[in-house]
Amino acid sequence: MSKMRLHKELLAAAVAAFLMGGCAGGSADLTGADFSRSVLTRANMDSAILRNASLVGVDLRGANLTSAILIGTDLTGARLDGANLSGSQLGGATWTDGHVCAINSVGFCL
Repeated sequence: MSKMRLHKELLAAAVAAFLMGGCAGGSADLTGADFSRSVLTRANMDSAILRNASLVGVDLRGANLTSAILIGTDLTGARLDGANLSGSQLGGATWTDGHVCAINSVGFCL
């Protein structure tokens, strides 16, 4: 099996686990993943690596993103009501309203 195919299958499995609900995604390396328009309410993504991921239009209400790495991630239109972003790294991320977070953004977008 090629590395690319294995990578795609692992990514698909990780996405399926999040969408099933109640599954922990903590510390998962989901760099560059495309979750666009997914429903990830109450997902546990504590310490997940979501660098340069697409979370465009994603429903993350009540999600745990504590200490997640969201550097360069696109959150345009995402719903974050009640989401925990404590300690999350947001430098260079595109915020829900389309502006780019300052490089030193931690826990909230500056």
